[in-house]
Amino acid sequence: MTLAALAQRWRSPNLQKNGRPGQKQSGVDIYGADEIGRPVAIQCKNFAQAPKLALVESEIANAEHYKGKLNTLFIATSADHDAKLQQEVRLLSEKRVAADKFAVAMIFWDEIVEGLALNPQLMRNFYPQIHLPTPATVNRERLLASLELGYYGPFLWDYVELLYGEFGWMAQEDTDQLEVILRIVERRVFQLLDEADRAVIAQSLAKIRTGCNKKSKDRKSWDHVEDHAKRIATRVRAATTFLNVVEGNALGIGMSLGTISIRSDDKPAKAARDELRGRIEALSPGIDGNAVAAAFRKVQAKRWGYQWAPPVYHCVERQLRSLPA
Repeated sequence: MTLAALAQRWRSPNLQKNGRPGQKQSGVDIYGADEIGRPVAIQCKNFAQAPKLALVESEIANAEHYKGKLNTLFIATSADHDAKLQQEVRLLSEKRVAADKFAVAMIFWDEIVEGLALNPQLMRNFYPQIHLPTPATVNRERLLASLELGYYGPFLWDYVELLYGEFGWMAQEDTDQLEVILRIVERRVFQLLDEADRAVIAQSLAKIRTGCNKKSKDRKSWDHVEDHAKRIATRVRAATTFLNVVEGNALGIGMSLGTISIRSDDKPAKAARDELRGRIEALSPGIDGNAVAAAFRKVQAKRWGYQWAPPVYHCVERQLRSLPA
C-alpha cells in the first residue's frame, strides 16, 4: 500500500520493494526515485502511536548499510502526525545533511491515504468499500494534451542530448525530430496553461530553438539550452496544481511513461507496471481495460525502458482518442 501510494504521490514508476520478508534488507523496505528523481528509501512501520526518536535513529543505523546511492530515508508509519517527533527528525536530518549524510524524514498515515486518493481506482483496490467521486464527463482534447505534455515536456534536455550528443551523431539521428517535439509542447502548453506560464515557456522554447540551430556551439551555448529546457520541465511538473484531477492524472501518466522511455535503462518492476496500468484504466470509464491489458502483455518481453514505454504510451493515446468528444 505504501509503495502504491507514494508511486502515485511522487508520480514515480520506478519505486519497488526491496527483497521479500525474511531477507536482509538493511533497513529499507522500498527504494527508487522521488518526484524529482532523487534516490530514496522507505522503511515502513505499523504503529498506532507515533514512534520515538530512538526507533528512527535505529532505522537510520540499519540504512547506513544499504548498498547504493541514497539521498533520503523516509520512515513511513500508520500513526498520526506528531509535532515533537517531526521537529526532532527535522533537526537530526539537518545535522546529517551538514555532515554529507543522507537526509531523513517522516511519512504519516494521512499522507499515505492522500496518495491513494489521487487515483480512485487505486483507492478501491485497497478499500473496496470506499468510492471516490470521479468526473462524469471528460474533455478528450485536454486529456490528450495533458498526456502529450507530460510525455515530452519534462524531457526536452534529454532529447537535446540524445539527438545532438555523441549517441545521436553515431546513430545519425535526424535533429528535426526536436522541432517536432518542441511544436507538440508549444501546442499543448497553449491548450492547458495560463497566460503567465505560456509566456515563460514560449520564451524558453524560442531560446532552445536558437541555441540548437547555431552553427557554432560552445559549452556555454549548450548550458543556456539546458537551463531553458529545465525551466520548462519545472513549469510542466507544476501544472498538476492548475489542472483538474483527471487531467493531472493524464499528465502524470505521460511523465511516468516519458521517464521510463528516456531515463530508465530497464522496464519497470512488476509492481510498478501493475500500478501504472491501474492508473491508466482509472483515467476514464471509457478506457478499454482489455485493450490496455493486451498492450501490457505485448510489451512484456521487452527488456529496456525505451522499448517498453512507447507502445504503452501509444495505447493510452489511442484509448483517449476513442473517447467521445
